[in-house]
Amino acid sequence: MEATPVYAHAKASPAIKVDPQTVTWDYSDLKGKLDRAKEGSAVGINGTLATGQGHLPLSFTLYLETARPQNMADVNCNLTVTDQDVEYGKEDQRRKLTDGNTKEEAWATWDSAGNYRHSPRANFDFGQVRHLDRATITYQDHPPVSAKAEYTDNDITWKPLGQIATDPQPGQTVTFRAENMVEASKARIVNTVDNAWMDAAEIEAWA
Repeated sequence: MEATPVYAHAKASPAIKVDPQTVTWDYSDLKGKLDRAKEGSAVGINGTLATGQGHLPLSFTLYLETARPQNMADVNCNLTVTDQDVEYGKEDQRRKLTDGNTKEEAWATWDSAGNYRHSPRANFDFGQVRHLDRATITYQDHPPVSAKAEYTDNDITWKPLGQIATDPQPGQTVTFRAENMVEASKARIVNTVDNAWMDAAEIEAWA
């Protein structure tokens, strides 16, 4: 808003562009207005324009639209996985989980010793509470027996995100979504394997 061009006019006079440095906005109740606002609301913000003869009143209207979820998954800051295959130089292969490629293996839990954990997990840590819409995972040639997604907003109680996916198929993108957006500071995708390994190409978290 501070960078928004300001045009001033008196009644029906033509609008003229003014120096933003001469404008002061009153944000004193902005948070309260936004908290009370709903989709389609118009939030008014008052301000003043400094002139050589004094100050003129200004107004700014903020129109609220439906929030569009963004894919927040990022292996560099908020997405980790368990049981990554670390043999044959694959220890960093998980970094391809958020590169947008759904055709190439990224996360694989293969182990030459055949030591397979029961529940390989993908963990999201958003660093703050976000409005989570959905999480997705695209499997490769070795999907798990089943998978589920969970979320928490307090690090104590984990709640289901959508439905359990039973018998995912190779190449399938599984989406976990609640009926409405949920408040989540962390989320996870928990896979169940039957004494076997699994692999996936891409993981997303939309919030």
